[in-house]
Amino acid sequence: MIRNGKIALLPHSIREQINHGLHDARPAAEILDWLNALPEVRSVLDAQFGGQPVSEMNLSRWRNGGFQEWLARQELLPEAGELAAIHEEIRSATRGGSLADHLSTAVSFRLAAILGASGLELDEKALAQLRALLPLSQTIVKMRQGEFAAARLRIKNSAT
Repeated sequence: MIRNGKIALLPHSIREQINHGLHDARPAAEILDWLNALPEVRSVLDAQFGGQPVSEMNLSRWRNGGFQEWLARQELLPEAGELAAIHEEIRSATRGGSLADHLSTAVSFRLAAILGASGLELDEKALAQLRALLPLSQTIVKMRQGEFAAARLRIKNSAT
């Protein structure tokens, strides 16, 4: 969402400091006193808002909007980093390729291990493991179909 309030128009580094202050439960008056005293803030306020200072209402709106978006990003960043590390580990083990390639390889290895351990007779445990892999296998098929569709589109676009 694009925001256009007083705080949204401030430089990113200042918004980050505001977000940290809100996260640390600093009092609104303390944040506002600090914020309205900054020359960079005064410049934006003079140019865009007739010099009117950032008010408690502006901070409250930011707390319910931009700050909530910031909090959500803070929660996602560690997960994204962990997923990227896992992806990189799989990619290096399988020497390149797409995520669908890696997942397909991992599931294929798992299937081979289940079938290899069970031999020709699948016991209940092996059947349960195979059933558990089915939704993942279906997801991988859909991912691969999407990759193939994108490749066909690239070929079609490069031919025209």
